[in-house]
Amino acid sequence: MRAKLQATLPVGTILLLVAATSVLWAVPGCGQSRRTVAFQEVVRGMDSAYGVNGVAAPTPVLRVITDAQALAAFASEFIPNAQGALSGIDLSQDFVIATLQGSKPTGGYSISVTAISQQNADVFVQVAMVEPQPGAVLTQMITSPYEVVRVRRADLDPRGSLYFQMMGPDGQVLAERQADI
Repeated sequence: MRAKLQATLPVGTILLLVAATSVLWAVPGCGQSRRTVAFQEVVRGMDSAYGVNGVAAPTPVLRVITDAQALAAFASEFIPNAQGALSGIDLSQDFVIATLQGSKPTGGYSISVTAISQQNADVFVQVAMVEPQPGAVLTQMITSPYEVVRVRRADLDPRGSLYFQMMGPDGQVLAERQADI
């Protein structure tokens, strides 16, 4: 049966099938299934400077940090109390993903990375954001929750110019960033 099928397909049909398959592999999302990427929490807190010092910060922020100079600048600007936790990261082997929730009027808020996955050149950073329950007893101070995780460069395939998307619990894109890994 196999030999008969091959003999009955015209050469033009075979070339058309090969071309269609090549196009599908080139379209984002068609060539590779989404796969999980391992990560490790580095530091988490409620005291980032994002939106606290009089700068409006209503939306979450995603940062992808790949070199020591950028990491030092990020730490001093946004999370100066966490510089020690960030200092031991080997950025030749790893890179950092920082998620910042934005300024909040009280305590009780948090952000955490729940999953990271990759499909072709797209990297999806899934986050959970907690808000306080109505009527909860809360710290009466402005907070700015954040979490920083590290990812091994070798765990991404492909590497190169990648498009990072921070995704909320219901699948909405909260922030986007391009980075070379």
